[in-house]
Amino acid sequence: MITTINISLNTPPGYNVKNLENRLTEYARQIVEEDTQSNDSEEPIVLSQEMVTAARKAEQEYRAGKCLDDAAFNKRFEKWL
Repeated sequence: MITTINISLNTPPGYNVKNLENRLTEYARQIVEEDTQSNDSEEPIVLSQEMVTAARKAEQEYRAGKCLDDAAFNKRFEKWL
């Protein structure tokens, strides 16, 4: 996919903008390549049924206005933290 990024930048008269554009494009390619490689190598996180159940219960309590303080949160999820 091709993406265009517009950047506003003050440059002095006669500055080689084309060279800057080429350098920034190459740098952006390197960043995308690094990010893509690091994401491909990461293992997906698999949640146990116990973890899913605990998370759903916490979400239901949150929606009901029963927010956990930090201590209660840590106690409930301590085995996974």
